[in-house]
Amino acid sequence: MMERFEDMLTGGHPNSLGRTLEVVEAVLAQPALLEELYQCYFSDD
Repeated sequence: MMERFEDMLTGGHPNSLGRTLEVVEAVLAQPALLEELYQCYFSDD
């Protein structure tokens, strides 16, 4: 099972790209994951 996008994008400095490239690559490889990425917009972090 793949790590959740919210977990991949959480933490670090607010202006850090962190693991953004990994998330983008995952969505490009599996467009159905776009909804999970969109839901990160509503995260408290």
